[in-house]
Amino acid sequence: MPSTLPLLAVPQLIGICFNWALLGVLNLQTYLYCEYFPDDRLALKLLVYAVWAWEWVQTGLLTATIVDIYAYDFGSRLSIAQSHNSWFSVAIMCGVSATVLQNFLSWRVYRLSRSWVLTVIMTVLSLIQGVASVFSGVLERKWETSDMAKGTALVPIYIWLCTSAVLDVLITISMTTLLLRKKTGLAHTNAMINRVVRLVVETGMLTASVTLSVLILFNVPSLRDTLLYEAPAMILSKTYANTLLTNLNSRQYIRRHDKHTVNLAKSTVQLNFARNTMESATGSSVSGAAPPINANQMKGFATVPDKLTEQKDRDWSRAGSERMRRNSIV
Repeated sequence: MPSTLPLLAVPQLIGICFNWALLGVLNLQTYLYCEYFPDDRLALKLLVYAVWAWEWVQTGLLTATIVDIYAYDFGSRLSIAQSHNSWFSVAIMCGVSATVLQNFLSWRVYRLSRSWVLTVIMTVLSLIQGVASVFSGVLERKWETSDMAKGTALVPIYIWLCTSAVLDVLITISMTTLLLRKKTGLAHTNAMINRVVRLVVETGMLTASVTLSVLILFNVPSLRDTLLYEAPAMILSKTYANTLLTNLNSRQYIRRHDKHTVNLAKSTVQLNFARNTMESATGSSVSGAAPPINANQMKGFATVPDKLTEQKDRDWSRAGSERMRRNSIV
């Protein structure tokens, strides 16, 4: 048995296992999206459903490839090395998934910056990587095996992976910079922005890391006779799809946290107001012995408005609504 056989077969098995696992995560994310945002725009809903269906098709195609290799052609080293339908299920479908997410995030960058120049640059780079992925799939379709050392045929693959990774990093840096500029000095606002920035950095670096891992494993000379790059390549599309749903569903977490923070702040101010009013009415601290309070004194707790609290709540609500409108693109 050739010494490289495990490095041909094992990456494919690992890749399909993680692909199915990430599909399960995507199913959960899609369900949560339907529960949290039933009133989203129809276009956004159709995008989510299309991505979900697209990823199911990809997993089905990859599963069919694994069945061909390890069931119908069991023991055939040639079958392991052949591309089967990966020219479409990996190259083309990953490129399309990346294009969808990158254009979605580019639109968010525009909503934050109002810069057409930056948005156009991101859109063009996204289309370049998408077209390069299609060319890569077409060229791979013409090859009898998945041997990637084909000279000039490698050019579209390099363009696809390099452009995709660079664009992921560019989007992450741009959104992080733009969001940090929105800080106002208020603890509540800054905390919310920090949560969004953390999400942007984590998801952006995840997609870029997976893409770079494919590129690196693809180009290491000592690994040219292996298929190690197929393990991360098989989950690349799922990574982009889950990133899209994570960005959409994060709105629910941010809104819930904002509501909790505002309610907590309001309750704290009202409690302090009640305590101060009680001390003023009784002439002593509430922690010590206090004389009885009559009904006329108690009326003040419910009837005296706290204008400062109401104004803060209105300001926070207005600012929070504007931020969520920009971040959720609704």
